[in-house]
This record gives sequence, structure tokens and C-alpha cells, in this order.
Amino acid sequence: MGACYEAAMIARHFWIVAILLAASPAWAETLGGPWVELGADGRLSVRVVVPSGVAACPRVVADGTPVEPRQRGAADGDFAVTVCVADVPAATGALTIDDKPLPTLPAGIKRIAIFGDTGCRIAGKALQNCNDPNQWPFPVIAKQAAARKPDLVIHVGDYLYREGACPAGRAGCAGSPFGDNWPTWKADFFDPAAPLFAAAPWVVVRGNHEVCRRAGPGWFRLLDPHPARPDCADRTDPYRLSIGGLELLLFDGADADDFVARPDKVAAYSQELASLLAKAPPHSWLLTHRPVWAMAQADLAGLTTNQTEQ
Repeated sequence: MGACYEAAMIARHFWIVAILLAASPAWAETLGGPWVELGADGRLSVRVVVPSGVAACPRVVADGTPVEPRQRGAADGDFAVTVCVADVPAATGALTIDDKPLPTLPAGIKRIAIFGDTGCRIAGKALQNCNDPNQWPFPVIAKQAAARKPDLVIHVGDYLYREGACPAGRAGCAGSPFGDNWPTWKADFFDPAAPLFAAAPWVVVRGNHEVCRRAGPGWFRLLDPHPARPDCADRTDPYRLSIGGLELLLFDGADADDFVARPDKVAAYSQELASLLAKAPPHSWLLTHRPVWAMAQADLAGLTTNQTEQ
């Protein structure tokens, strides 16, 4: 009788454990993030990448109040993941996701980590050894910057550089993912940026690597600070952020040309800049990836122009 009772209790115990495991949230496995970025509307956008097919997104709580997250875009072949997003006020003081603390903005921003062009280049004959910190220092830089406890992180564009396959026999990049897909974004940006995700909120700027013909779809799915959209756009509306004593003017110049001033682009950029600057207070900072029609590359030895995209 005792043996039967003990066996029954053991069976019941395992049954309860099985129920708890089955009921555990599908998003317990985080693939990228979580991170906090400034949305174009000035709110904090809490984001996390989880496996596709999740039943529910992680629970977000802002100053003790639950915030209903939503899914950003549908999973597909290149991005077989789910991006969960929840928007909270910029003045939020205490923020968690699945009971894990997230960084918020201080009343005054004094320490900023700012950089860009962070990916590991694998394109044509331009090859980096992505596993060598001397060849690709972004993972080390991210850790060092996080250790300095910044109040804000600003990335001025060009997140994804692994655009081609690593050549056969090249040990430094062997097996690296490439192209605009989740494995590449994870390797080139989300994994090395993880320490800084935990350190401070981010302001993200679009670079020319994130234009539609390159990594634009990934940019709009994962990082674009505007509301989700079903398509890829060459340009997005400029916006202004007033945070922690800073006035930041965000301008999407990713699709600008270095050599040709096309009338349609001149008109579009002129209008956008005029509207952005018209309401800009003194001492504002303009954040954009590169000067528009202001810089070109040259072969100094042959003094010939090189129009390849960088």
C-alpha cells in the first residue's frame, strides 16, 4: 500500500511539473534583446525578439502598470522570429519585461555612447575576420562602453555588413551568416550589442546599409522607430526628440546620393529639412548617417572617383 501511494505521489508530482512546463511562456527563450529605443513619437519603445509562433509576448510593466505588448510584423522565411513591442512614456521611472529590469532615461543626460558602422564587413574582396576582436572590435567596444554606464546610446547607422558569403578556405569568417535575415542581424548587431542594451536606452539612425535594396526589410522589422509598416520605404519622415535636456533632430538620409543631385531628391530633402529646422530650438543636434551631397570617395593615387557603395 505504501509503495503504491509513493508511486502515485511521484506520478502526480511529474504530472504537475509537466503541466507547469507546458504552461510556461513560449517567449522564455529570448533571441535578441530586450532593448529600449526612442520611438519617433518620443515614447520609449520596449522591444524583444522571440521565436516565431509565440502565444503571447513578454509582460511589460511601466511604473507598476502593465502595458499590453504587440507583435511587429509577421514571421517569414528570412525572419522566422517574432518582434514584440510595447510603448511607454519617456518619463517612465521603473520598467521591466518579464520581471527583468530595463534601462530608462534619467532626468538629465550627461553621458552618451555614440558610434556607427558597426558590422563585420563580408562583401566582395573586403573581408574581415569576424571572430578576431582586432579585426572586428564592436563586441569589445560595446562591453567597454556599457561599463562606463552611459545615460543614452546613439547609433548613427550601418548595422549590417555581412552582405556576401565568406569565401571557401577563409577561416576568419567561415560559417558566418550573410544577407538581410535574422541570423545575420543577430550575429552582426544584436549579439554584440547586448551589453549596451542592458545599459541604456537607444536612439537609432538609419544608414545607407539599411536602404531597401540592402538591409531595409530587416531595419523596418527590427529597429525603425516609426510604427510598423508592410513595405520598405526609401525615406521616412524626420522627427524631433526632446529628452534629458537634449534636442535631437532625426533625419533619414540613408538613400542620399554622393555624386548626383536628382531633382526629386533635392526637393524631398529640402522640404523635410526645412520643416525639421523650422521648429528646432537653439543648440539642437542633427542626427543623420552621412552628409548629403557633401562627401565622395576618391582614389588618391589615381585621382579617380570611386562610386561603389560603402
